[in-house]
Amino acid sequence: MKVYDIDTMTVQKLINNMVDGGYASDTIKKNKHILGQFFDYAIDNKWISVNPVSKIKLKSQDRNNKKEKYKVLTPEIRKKFLEALNKDEANFIKPLCVVLMFSGLRIGEALALKWSNVDFENKRLKIEQAVTQLFQICCLK
Repeated sequence: MKVYDIDTMTVQKLINNMVDGGYASDTIKKNKHILGQFFDYAIDNKWISVNPVSKIKLKSQDRNNKKEKYKVLTPEIRKKFLEALNKDEANFIKPLCVVLMFSGLRIGEALALKWSNVDFENKRLKIEQAVTQLFQICCLK
């Protein structure tokens, strides 16, 4: 297909297929943006006269009609994972894995836990801080 053969309807079908295919909203928006930039470039080079992406509408993703997807480990996978953790008595990562699996904490919150944050009597964790890692990006000349 030539660039001048692509119209708004063609791009709209592509975007709709992404929505129907379960792509994340951010992924769809990024793809739409990149396509828009490409067609702006095509206009600048006089390959086309109109950007077909400019009139595209993103249909909302109907989350109620989608199948319920597990965002956590299924009970079967969780059982296998715990069995694997229990095979090695010296497994130093087991406590972290168990806390993360059953508490709902973010990794940074779990890594920042201290013994003073654990209330064994009331079976509670007190989250007071989190560990974060900042990455510095620099340019080398």
